[in-house]
Amino acid sequence: MTHEKAQAFARHGGEKMVYDMRMGPMSILHDDTLYAVYPANPEGPAAHPHIVTYDMSQRAWSEPVRLGAVPFHDHHFNPVLWLDPEERIHALYGCHGRGGSVHIVSREPRSIDAWEPAPRIAPSITYPHVIPMADGRMVMYHRVFIHLGYWTYRISEDGGFTWRDTGPLVDMDQRPESDQDTWSGSYHSVWPSVDRRSLHIAFVRLDEARRVNPRYNNRFVTNAWLNKYDLHYGRLDLDSGILTNIEGEELELPLNRPEAERCKVWDSDWRLTNVPALHIDADDQPHMMLPVSGESPWHCTFHYVRREDGEWALTPVADSNIPWSSSLFRQGDDGLRVYLVRGGPYGETVPYGGGTVQEWASPDGGHSWEQIDRLVPVEGLIYNNPRWVQRLNGEPVEDMITLFGWKGPGGIHETHGTKAGPRNRGQAFLWHRGEWL
Repeated sequence: MTHEKAQAFARHGGEKMVYDMRMGPMSILHDDTLYAVYPANPEGPAAHPHIVTYDMSQRAWSEPVRLGAVPFHDHHFNPVLWLDPEERIHALYGCHGRGGSVHIVSREPRSIDAWEPAPRIAPSITYPHVIPMADGRMVMYHRVFIHLGYWTYRISEDGGFTWRDTGPLVDMDQRPESDQDTWSGSYHSVWPSVDRRSLHIAFVRLDEARRVNPRYNNRFVTNAWLNKYDLHYGRLDLDSGILTNIEGEELELPLNRPEAERCKVWDSDWRLTNVPALHIDADDQPHMMLPVSGESPWHCTFHYVRREDGEWALTPVADSNIPWSSSLFRQGDDGLRVYLVRGGPYGETVPYGGGTVQEWASPDGGHSWEQIDRLVPVEGLIYNNPRWVQRLNGEPVEDMITLFGWKGPGGIHETHGTKAGPRNRGQAFLWHRGEWL
C-alpha cells in the first residue's frame, strides 16, 4: 500500500535506522502515546540517539529530542527503550563491544523533555534486546564483546534500573575440538514464551575464519554478504537457567559449537544465512523465516521453518537480493502472514539489505504463499527492517509497523564530497492499519 503523502517521522537516519531482530524495542505504544527512538544526524555520519512521540488521539508528532551523542559512525550504537513501572522512560545507546554504553532515564513519567543518568548496566553490551517477562521481571538478551563474544541474558526486578548477570549462555568457540570451533560465533533473535517464563532463541553460526566460501568458487567473504550459516533453535527457562532443544533435552552450558549440533535445525551447506525472524504461536511453538543464499551471494530465498509431525519442515516463500533483507511475522485471526523485504538487482550495492516491503499470506498453514499487499510509504526508496511497535507488556501492536528507507541504489550514506564526509539519508515511517501516520 503506497501513500504519496506519507511523511517520515524521522530523517537523516543512519544505517539500520530501524534495527533488525537482534535489538529492541525501538518503539512502544502506551495508552495513546507512541515513543520511538532512532539514530540521526544531518551533519555527518555519526548518528546520534533521538526520541520522538506520536499522539494517537491528536494525530500529531512531537519535536524530536536528542538524547546524547556517539563518538563516531557505528550502527551498533543505535538506541533502544523501555518504560519502568513508574512510567519513566529508559534509553540505552552506544552499545558495541567493551564500554561506551549509556543508560539514561526520563526525569518525569512519560516525558521526553529532560533526562538524567541511570546506573550502568554492564561493562560490555552489544545488540541489547529488552523484554518484559512474568512476575514483573525484565530480561535483557545481548552479546558480550564483539564477533566471537558470548551471548548472555540479564534480569531486572526493578523496572530496568539494575540488572543481574547470569554468565555465558551461548559461547560457540569455547571447549574447541577443531579449528572451526575456535573461530565460531553466532547471531541471535529471541521471543518470549506464551507464559513469559522462558525465551525462544533462534540463531545462526558465524564462521570468522573462513573468508573464502567453498560453494561460491572460494570467493572472499565480506561482511556485506555475510559469513553466517545454518540455523539453530533452543529454549531458555528463566527460573532454572536451563537451555533445551526442541525435544526438551538439556544442553550443556555455555553452549559451544559441537554441543549446538544437538539443537541444529538446518545445515545450510555453506549457503549464506542471516538472523531469522521469529514468531511464537498460541501453542508456544516456534516459527522462523530464514533467508538462505542461492546461486550467488546476491540472491536468496526466504524459507518458512516450523515443526510438523515432530520434524522441522521448510517451505520456500519468495526470493530477494541479499540475506541482509529482513522479514517479520504476523499471526492474526485471518491466518499466518509475513512481511518480506524483496530487493532488485542492486543487492551488491546495499551492504545491509533493502528493497520493497511486501505482505505475503498463506492459506494452508505455510505450505504455499502469495503476495497480497505492498507497504511502500514513498515510491522510489529502498526499505528494510519492518518491526512491530510494542505495547508496554512487550506484545506487538496489531497492524502497527515501523520501517526505514532511503534513496538508492547504493547504501544509506550519501557522499557529498565535502569535508563533512558521508551524510545520513535515512527516513523512518509508521504504518497503522493501512495508513501512514
